[in-house]
Amino acid sequence: MGSGEQWEPSAGRKRSVCLEGESNMKAIIGRLPTAGRQRAVLRTQTTDMLSGCQSAIADAAAWRSAAYLSVAYLCLLLVLFLPGCGNRIPVTPVTGTVTLNGEPVENAMVTFIPDASSGTVATATTDKEGRYVLKTYIGDKTAFGAFPGGYKVTVVKRVQTDFPDLDLKNLTPEEEEALSNQVSAALRGRAPKYEYLVPKKYGSQQTSELSAEVPTKGKIVRDFELK
Repeated sequence: MGSGEQWEPSAGRKRSVCLEGESNMKAIIGRLPTAGRQRAVLRTQTTDMLSGCQSAIADAAAWRSAAYLSVAYLCLLLVLFLPGCGNRIPVTPVTGTVTLNGEPVENAMVTFIPDASSGTVATATTDKEGRYVLKTYIGDKTAFGAFPGGYKVTVVKRVQTDFPDLDLKNLTPEEEEALSNQVSAALRGRAPKYEYLVPKKYGSQQTSELSAEVPTKGKIVRDFELK
């Protein structure tokens, strides 16, 4: 047996190791709490890795490269899914309840406005029990929480009162369009009028007197009791 054959595994053994590696990779991917698109990408990469591994069976040097690729792939998984790494947006979960005179406020817009000019706004809408879950939007991604830092907070709930309540049930499409155009023309250039169902002062960061401090770790519950 030549010196090059003393360490080289048999073809069958190489194939077995490749298949075992694929099985392990798929098991890891199946347990990862990732979005569907990320999971699909990882599965594709796993298949590509296996294909490269199997094509390397006849070549000892390439076999070693495939082994190195397996290690690199595992490192990639760690980078992607360790907290604070990869595609994760480093926000802190923020939830709470909005009440007015002790009663929950439904469909109110809660906005966290960062004290720092370079910060990112976070928003939420309350449910029927007044609860909100803050969200931050970065491009096409949504993160549940807010970036660490100080915030001014506004709460708004209002309805527009100067838009006529029209009964369009018996109108033809042409009549409906004509009436809509007339209404739009009448209201054009006029500031809309609103009835505030939450006191107006809470809708401005200058007058709301509401604030929050978001830590870098953990999660916070920030309730707002309005009067």
